[in-house]
Amino acid sequence: MNRVRLEDVHHPAPSGAAHVGRASPDEILTVTVVLRPSDAWRAHMQSRAAQPLATEFPSYEGFASTCGADDADTASVEAYLRSMGLEIVSISKALHLITARGPVAAVEKAFDVELHHYRLEGRDHLQPLGDPTVPPQIADKILTVLGLDARPAARRVGHAVAAGGASAAAPLAGTSNPQKIAALYDFPPGDGTGRRIAFLEFGGGYDETLLGDAFQTLTGGPAPSLSDTGVLGAQNQMYSPNYVEVLLDIQVAGAVAPKAEFYVVFAPNQFQAWILALDAALAWPGGAPDAVSISWGAPESAWSASTILAMEQAFQSAGAMGVTILTTSGDTGVTLGGAAPQVGYPASSQYALACGGTQITTDGQEIVWNDSTGVTGGGISQIMSVPEWQQAVTLPPALAGGKVGRGVPDVAGNASGLSGYSIMVAPNTWISGLGTSAVAPLYAALVARLCQASGRRVGFLNPHLYAGGGGTVAILSGNNSVGGVSGYAAGPGWNACAGLGRINGVALASRLAATQA
Repeated sequence: MNRVRLEDVHHPAPSGAAHVGRASPDEILTVTVVLRPSDAWRAHMQSRAAQPLATEFPSYEGFASTCGADDADTASVEAYLRSMGLEIVSISKALHLITARGPVAAVEKAFDVELHHYRLEGRDHLQPLGDPTVPPQIADKILTVLGLDARPAARRVGHAVAAGGASAAAPLAGTSNPQKIAALYDFPPGDGTGRRIAFLEFGGGYDETLLGDAFQTLTGGPAPSLSDTGVLGAQNQMYSPNYVEVLLDIQVAGAVAPKAEFYVVFAPNQFQAWILALDAALAWPGGAPDAVSISWGAPESAWSASTILAMEQAFQSAGAMGVTILTTSGDTGVTLGGAAPQVGYPASSQYALACGGTQITTDGQEIVWNDSTGVTGGGISQIMSVPEWQQAVTLPPALAGGKVGRGVPDVAGNASGLSGYSIMVAPNTWISGLGTSAVAPLYAALVARLCQASGRRVGFLNPHLYAGGGGTVAILSGNNSVGGVSGYAAGPGWNACAGLGRINGVALASRLAATQA
């Protein structure tokens, strides 16, 4: 039978990965087929592009009904997967996803691949040899297949500086309560009442008793209303790797929006899990979140082209539902820990607000974060073109290659460990939480306050922020050079280390109110 190759679905084995052997034919595997966008989806996105400051948004269910995957396309791909011996686990019309499960032998037959195990950094993962193929009658309905390549997808781009324990009533000296930063940034009054924030977490967990104790100190009240779910078998695991980062997200956002509802979506660190976790967040029972905070990422080169296309389609759908996606630019400077300048994804997404880092000095000045605790990421994308909303600012060529693409970050906020956030991580133990991964939940809490003030979702903020006329305060000093590699310097206007600067919450609220009048 003639078959059609699905291109760019995976990369070769990562550097340093050791081949272990062929996967067992009886091993059970879950895969997700991402369908190409429907005609209704394309028409809706074209309409929204003509109205970038729109303020009316459909629900998750409404979006699935009016803009979701084509029924005939879904049925034909579903029938093919069943015919290959795979069980359908779930279908998301909203994000155009069909998730199926079955033995490796059936998956290999369905997509005409060989699956092998590789070991990287002590962990085994599956990878296919070659790109998958499908029959021609369904090839034009499929964007990509996720789950065949299960290498670690990303890393937490923020971190925390552990320090000596203190009493539960006395957070670590020298740190800031997130409420102090919110006041400095002129966040509008509010506590997040009636609003919802979701967090995507690829590891870790939280403990409600511990959080209850933490919030008695941070806010003088109870912890926010909190629930969680998991995809692909992941679940809340307190004291597992990255648990401190989960606590950082919840405590930073919760100190600023303590009456908001929080939803934590746990997922394994795989590319397939990203889109399933986002879908789970958007499908939150009771209504989609106002904001989704994502403090994970990886260099653009670590992502396959088709995976990024799938995520961009999903992020664009989230924005069309009025959901603000917040991402982080990284904590290892202009190189993101590599040898040459680069930016990460999803920070470079065209449908996300990328958050960089600053330091608040002892004399009250705010500069680019570049000190002993880390360095903010930022630069020019090598894969994303300049979005229309960013064309109003001057973007420099990329330091690695001269191409001008989407600039990262969009905004910045307090991220330095020298001015970090008081975070409780164990009974009677506080640390200085830091990193651009703290900036995303901080601004997610701002979104909750903005939505509380207006009574509606604010959606994709970038067109509002780049329209000019206020809403941000420029960071004028510092750079994100690191390890002998020259980065970008701060200054008036947009720059590739602090973006437009920190958000002025009251000014942004006024701008949003003007567009909603």
